[in-house]
Amino acid sequence: MFIKSHWLKLILALMIVGGVTLAFGCSKKEKATPTPTKVAATSTPAAGTPTPSGGDATRGKTVFAANCTVCHPDGKQGVGPSLIGVTTKLTTQQITTQIRNGKNVMPAFSTTQISDAQLADLLAYLATLK
Repeated sequence: MFIKSHWLKLILALMIVGGVTLAFGCSKKEKATPTPTKVAATSTPAAGTPTPSGGDATRGKTVFAANCTVCHPDGKQGVGPSLIGVTTKLTTQQITTQIRNGKNVMPAFSTTQISDAQLADLLAYLATLK
């Protein structure tokens, strides 16, 4: 009888600790976000390279891998939401605002972290996620 009671108390204690940990671990007040990796900005695009307004999806994939894939693995849902088809749901301006200002647990990415040219490349890459 003592053994059953002991195990029951242990299981109950673990459930309480787990519930408290889960409750505080999922709190929106905490912003445990990964630190983005800075990718070197290109100062002037090479001849024939798309301008920032056009963006280059191949370079955008590199920017995504360095800054976004931790929370959006391969563009799918992770800590952050899925980005598959995001360009059909949000405008370029809405996506840009989200990246520059952050939202909820997503950090803001300044022009020193992701240059405007890299942002255009990133937007081009996001358009390929379907």
